[in-house]
Amino acid sequence: MTAQFGRPADAAHFLISYSPADERWATWIAWELELAGYRTVLQAWDFVPGTNFIDFMDRAIRQSAAVIAVLSNNYLRSRYGR
Repeated sequence: MTAQFGRPADAAHFLISYSPADERWATWIAWELELAGYRTVLQAWDFVPGTNFIDFMDRAIRQSAAVIAVLSNNYLRSRYGR
């Protein structure tokens, strides 16, 4: 597979951004996208405990084709959702 748009060939199609309170919705969205053949990045699946959250999110945003935000009141009130 070749790289597109400056992304690595094995990069994710979508980063799913969400508040921890909405993890079930985010997981469902990622699951459905993966079943449809897309690659996703989801904190619950891909972040290793002890990983620098800011660095990981920055890298995931840069290497994903698009970001899907699970918008909710929880997200809008969250520290990183702003």
